[in-house]
This record gives sequence, structure tokens and C-alpha cells, in this order.
Amino acid sequence: MKELFFLYLLFCSLKNIAQKDHLTYHQFINRAENHLVNEGFFTAQKLYDSTFQQFDYVFAKDYVIATQVAWQNRDTTQTTAWMEEAIKAGYPCSCFSNIPVMETFLETILWQRIQGRSDSLRRQYLASIDLSLLVEWSRRYREEQDAKGTSLYTTVVQSNYDRIKILADSLGFPSERFIGLDNPRIAPNRTNNLSGLNNCDAANSKVIATLLHYDNPITDLGFERCVEAIKEGLLHPRQFASIFTFEHYEVSRINDKINKPDLPN
Repeated sequence: MKELFFLYLLFCSLKNIAQKDHLTYHQFINRAENHLVNEGFFTAQKLYDSTFQQFDYVFAKDYVIATQVAWQNRDTTQTTAWMEEAIKAGYPCSCFSNIPVMETFLETILWQRIQGRSDSLRRQYLASIDLSLLVEWSRRYREEQDAKGTSLYTTVVQSNYDRIKILADSLGFPSERFIGLDNPRIAPNRTNNLSGLNNCDAANSKVIATLLHYDNPITDLGFERCVEAIKEGLLHPRQFASIFTFEHYEVSRINDKINKPDLPN
């Protein structure tokens, strides 16, 4: 009874939040993950469901995790619905076969049906992002990785950072929402045919890598501007935390003569 009352209060509070405020979105996702730690799978599923219904954009990784929760509860309807949403958000259908929790689902007719629809779902994802930016940033990431340890590294990182600023001004923070998830098939290393990216991570490491290695990106872009990007669903808090940590502790700087970080405590 207490659990049902909690879910009722949650639903009422979610009805009143603004769709754009993804700070609230992440707060509820964190609550769901806390219930997962304590094996509260039913409550976690309800939290995911309520949250997803309130926001027009959901991070692909959250759909992937929610799919596993639904299957743990043997809710076939929700499992298939969220699996399809994950694929439409850019998560490759084949990656589900690498998730241990989903092994028994792969034996069902439902999995065969989703496989049959996966190409159509994938096309919806590709139509929702800027393919030119996906290719551009996959190549920029590859160039930055190849330049490590060479005299070109600083120039490449600076060029990539300047491009991020241009996109942030014109489009908004270049997130997976616009430029898609990591795709290792684009711009692989010529030596070993690997890109350094993993499409099963459901992440956007391409842009974040530059921000981790550039001097004081949050100070330069503006702390409040970065927080606004989180609110708009363009920057994941975990990504922001990584960038903040690198900048705060002055890790991986390309110019030791640049001004110190100016970050709030």
C-alpha cells in the first residue's frame, strides 16, 4: 500500500513539471536507479514509465535500462515497447543480444518480431538526427585520437572546441539528440580499423572527449549555460560531472599557461 501511495504522489508531481526541465527528469531517473540497487524492480519500472510519459526526449541509455527492468518483471508489453523506443533512439538492435538479462527474451517470438522491424526503427533514428554532424564528429573524434602524442594535438583539440562553440551558439549543445550516438563504423582507424567508439554504450563520446581535454571549457562556455544545456536535455549530468572534474583538478590540459578554472564550489 505504501508503494502504491508513493507512486500516486510521484505521478501527481510529474504531471506538474515542465517538459523542458531535464534536471527534474534526471532526478526521477536517479530514483528509479536507486530502486534497482535495492531490487525494487516493480517500483523502478513505474518510475521509468511515469518519467518517460512526461518528456518529449528520453536518453537512449535510459530506454535500454528500462527495457531490462520490464523484462525482469516479465512485462512483455513494456519490454517490447521500450526496446523499440531504444532502437528508435539509436541503440542498435544487435546490442541487446549482449545483455545477460535479455538472454531469455531472445528465445521468444517477440524478439524475432523486433528484429524484423529493426531496420525500419533504425531509419526513424537516422531521420531524427543530423547525419552530416554525425559523420563530421566521428571524423573529428578520430583525428583527435590519432593526433595524441604529436605536435598536431593542441591544434586539433582547439579546432574541435571552436566547432563546439559555433554549434552551441547556433544549434545548442551538440548532444546525441542532434548528432546521434557513437558509431564505430564511421571514420575507423586506418591501422587497425577500430574507431575507439562503442555503439553499444548508447553514448555521445565524440564531443565529450574534446571537452575533457580542452582547458577550462565550463569556465569558457559559462557554468549557467552548461546547466541550461542539462535542463534542455542536451547534456547528461554524468557527462557534465566528468568535464567539471577534469577542469576542477586541471587534468589533461593542452596549455598550462591558460587562466585557472573559475568554477563554483
